[in-house]
Amino acid sequence: MTTVTTEAAKQAIDGVLLAARELKARHIEIIVRNDLAFIQFNHEEWTQVHTEWTKDHANDVMNQFFRDLKRTEGFEEDPRPEEATLDRSNIGIRAHVSTTPLWPEGCHVSIKLL
Repeated sequence: MTTVTTEAAKQAIDGVLLAARELKARHIEIIVRNDLAFIQFNHEEWTQVHTEWTKDHANDVMNQFFRDLKRTEGFEEDPRPEEATLDRSNIGIRAHVSTTPLWPEGCHVSIKLL
């Protein structure tokens, strides 16, 4: 059952994207584990955990986020694309997105800011 509205999910992801851009991060990693999700920023010289979400919140946000992506690789029946692009022109961010399933916990999402 989704507890996050589409608008709230977009705001959550946009907040992460804008924070990464402000810190000049090159990559965003969203790692969903059994009970917790870590949002981590990477730059050439540093890596830092930006925030943590509960697994359920992260999965709700990711389900909405995956709908906004332009799939370039992956199976249509799987909501998580293997490779995709993201264009958030409203906040001036373009990105390359890839996902890796982490069974049984969830998934690993890698976002490379362009």
